[in-house]
Amino acid sequence: MPQPEGPPAVRTYDPSTVPPQRPVPQPTRRPRAIVAAAWVFIVVGAGGILKDLLPLLGSGAASAREGLLAEGLVGLALIWTVRLLAVIGGALVLNRSNSGRWLLAVWMAFHVGLSLFHSALQAALHVAIFSALAYVLFRHQASSYFVPSRARRAQAKVAQ
Repeated sequence: MPQPEGPPAVRTYDPSTVPPQRPVPQPTRRPRAIVAAAWVFIVVGAGGILKDLLPLLGSGAASAREGLLAEGLVGLALIWTVRLLAVIGGALVLNRSNSGRWLLAVWMAFHVGLSLFHSALQAALHVAIFSALAYVLFRHQASSYFVPSRARRAQAKVAQ
């Protein structure tokens, strides 16, 4: 079929015919409470390790070493492992890792269990701290922050 000759037809813009665009999701900012909780764990874990190691560098290094060895090598390894896990959990939470959130929850539950062998006041304090931590890490806003990275990328692709 032959095309009519002449100037090409001009298309007009009709906004009602354009499909609406989805808003581009903004990156979720870290909730301040989660950042604070993560840094508390990092500082407590690293501080505990440094509290044991720094005296080894001073003038009383021999007595500090004897004090550490009094714990026994297995006990000392367990203590430093638990402190290192606090640092790792805090760092993972800062990186939006859901496993970091669970690591910190297990870490606190472990400490609540340990506090049961001490005074009732220590047990009550650990339960209160664990409750606050559980609220901060598992409330709705926190759950949306800890969406796995694959799901975040998929949501971003769908939005485009």
